[in-house]
Order: sequence, then structure tokens, then C-alpha cells
Amino acid sequence: MNTKLQARLDVLQSEFEKGKTRLNELQSEQNELQETMLRIQGAITVLQELLADPADDPQDTVVDLDQHRQA
Repeated sequence: MNTKLQARLDVLQSEFEKGKTRLNELQSEQNELQETMLRIQGAITVLQELLADPADDPQDTVVDLDQHRQA
């Protein structure tokens, strides 16, 4: 009986550790996605502001989003 209980305990502890590892991975993915979406939202805001201002000539304004992404 003790051997079966120990075996079950070992399995449960292993599953728990796997669950913790996966949860940490998912939280990291969530943080990365939130950062990406925040950068995209910032780019959207900039472009909307540029398009909303009729005084600005869009041909005179160049926005290099790739350069800003690396910053």
C-alpha cells in the first residue's frame, strides 16, 4: 500500500512541476504578446494622428517603424 501511495505522490509531484513550468511559459508568452500589442497600438496612434492632421503632407513625413521597433 505504501509503495502505491508513494508512486502516486511521485506522479502528482511530477505533473505539478510540469504544470508550473507550462504556466511560466504561458505567462512569458502573454507578456511578450502584450508588449507587441502595445508597440502596435503606439504605431497605430502615430499613424492616426498623422492622417488626422490635414496640415501635414504625408509625402513629407516618413515613419520608419522598423527602426522604432529595434529601439
